[in-house]
Amino acid sequence: MNRIVLWTGLCYSNVTPRKAVRRSLCGVALILICQIIFLRQTVHIKQVGDPLKSTKFWLGFFAIILLCSVLAAIWISWQLPDGTIANVYQAGVCIYSIDLSQVEEPYSISVSGEIENTITVEQGRICVSSATCPDQVCVHQGWISDRVIPVVCLPNALVIQIENTPGMDIDGLSR
Repeated sequence: MNRIVLWTGLCYSNVTPRKAVRRSLCGVALILICQIIFLRQTVHIKQVGDPLKSTKFWLGFFAIILLCSVLAAIWISWQLPDGTIANVYQAGVCIYSIDLSQVEEPYSISVSGEIENTITVEQGRICVSSATCPDQVCVHQGWISDRVIPVVCLPNALVIQIENTPGMDIDGLSR
């Protein structure tokens, strides 16, 4: 990935950026509610004339933080273009490149190595449907359809990463 994602909601596997934004907003809202409850409990110890101990000040402060968080989450979700090319790498070598927008019928691909992986491809999404490894992390990751999180199988050195179609990457410095 070429950008650092700071939102905790985007760290979930197998979610779209919009779902991750909603999860992030729920987390921010929970923090805001906890702060309001804390401020309501400590309002009796405020000193007269101190603007930093005013409940209205803190409510306004956290409302501005919440607004900035919502705007940043919306901006991040709009900045992630959906890729249509799924590249399957094994030991760092691209062994398959699949255009997910061109898939008409679902099909499976078998990838052998240290272990056996079965990759299932459908219109617009891809997953590791079965693996012979003991931990099954790649299978539990589920379907991916965007560039947020790749599917990784460490025992087989397998990575499935969705990338932009050629020509979708825009260089801000080129003219």
